Amino acid sequence: MTSPAAPHTPKTRALIAYSSESLSDRAQRQLGNHLRECDVCRHELARVRAYDAAVDDARLTAPSVDWSKIELALRREAKAQARRQKKFRVHPAVAVGALAAAAAFALFALRSRSIKPETTTIPGAAIASSAAIEPRFSATVTAIAGTVHHGDLAAGANADVSREAVSIGDEVTEGNRIDAGSGSEVHLRIAERTGIALSPETHVDLQSVRPDDCKLGLQQGEVASAVKTGTPFEVRAGEYVVRARGTVFAVRKKRAAVAVRLEEGSVEIRKQGQVVTVLRAPATWTSSSDMVAPDAVLMPRGLLESQLAWPVLKLPKFGYITRWEVDQTAFSADGQVAMQAAPNPKLVVLGFGPKSEEYRAEIDLRTEGAVLEEQLLTRINEQVAGYLDPADIQKVVRSHYRALRQCYERALKTAPEVHGVFTLRVSVGLSGSVRRVRLQTKEDAPEAMTGCIVRQAEQWIFPRPEGGPVTFSLPLNLTSGG
Repeated sequence: MTSPAAPHTPKTRALIAYSSESLSDRAQRQLGNHLRECDVCRHELARVRAYDAAVDDARLTAPSVDWSKIELALRREAKAQARRQKKFRVHPAVAVGALAAAAAFALFALRSRSIKPETTTIPGAAIASSAAIEPRFSATVTAIAGTVHHGDLAAGANADVSREAVSIGDEVTEGNRIDAGSGSEVHLRIAERTGIALSPETHVDLQSVRPDDCKLGLQQGEVASAVKTGTPFEVRAGEYVVRARGTVFAVRKKRAAVAVRLEEGSVEIRKQGQVVTVLRAPATWTSSSDMVAPDAVLMPRGLLESQLAWPVLKLPKFGYITRWEVDQTAFSADGQVAMQAAPNPKLVVLGFGPKSEEYRAEIDLRTEGAVLEEQLLTRINEQVAGYLDPADIQKVVRSHYRALRQCYERALKTAPEVHGVFTLRVSVGLSGSVRRVRLQTKEDAPEAMTGCIVRQAEQWIFPRPEGGPVTFSLPLNLTSGG
């Protein structure tokens, strides 16, 4: 059993330079990342800033001068000089100089009592613990698609006054709202192995993004979270609070309804302070029968410290591409995509068209980053059939069968005669994502039900097929007793 590592000694000079923003941009960013995870250095930085504030206050404060005490001192000195003049017959000019010196000394003595001399000693914990100088923590943007804005919540209820567009590598501090509009997505790293990913049309308040205390306010949309084991993590969605410690989950909010999908670990769901349920993976939960849980949890990118130094890959907007996929992470192609990725001489990028056309490119991603050139994209020949293990197909379908069943049960409320065997025709691309779904049936099924089943199946993710795309038929027995 290894003993815990002793806390290191903070480098005060480096923290002083960081506080005054005199370091290089790279060093400033690296030290900022370290501060998010080091209690010792955060405490020392607070002491440095407290000292600087105390010195500035002392320099700006005018000395309080009591002129009555100066006049008293002058009178006393005048009487003493008179006595010495009688005894030693001092020259008048000497006496005047002595009086001036006495006045200067008196003023200096009063000034020295009103302003304490500056020292290099940093004030103690009483000043450092003041909430007024507590640093604000931030999350780092590691991937972005389209245009995403952030605004300071202190500027107003909707943070409209200070709205600014964010870019890859930006730091977004707690107390800000992140707005991902239609077709826009963003991934943020909060700490080592902890981060979030916002889907399109999602608004989230970063109430606290500290390594030991993270609180998010989901106003609408969907946020996926990966949480380091043991880290307190909370998502507030309307009346509900989802609490987790070490898990991978997604929360969706639409008006007052809330839904949760849990892939790893466990979460506790509360309402008005009372525990509603405790979920253990894999599981889904919805606050309303009309609400559908997220189909999958999007894993945020750049969760490790070393990944912050990864090069940036940029994917321009091409009119015939609607979705990108890199390293099994999908992004909307409504705007330019910028993401951090591991250096790779043959990084595979997949693009998908509006009719599930599939394109492929290999990029030499070096440390300085790269931009995808359109001539590198090659359309994949769909005539080349691949192979997907039937056991893998069954495993994926079985894990989502409950969602398909819910589509059918909702249809029974308005069409109780719906029954029979339906067939799903599913096409899976090289990435393992579903490119096309068709529902075949001889029954007169309600459009709401068939549309629900197709939308569910379009979100499935399979292992990567061997050799090429795969198409298969899946029978579904959706009778009332099935």
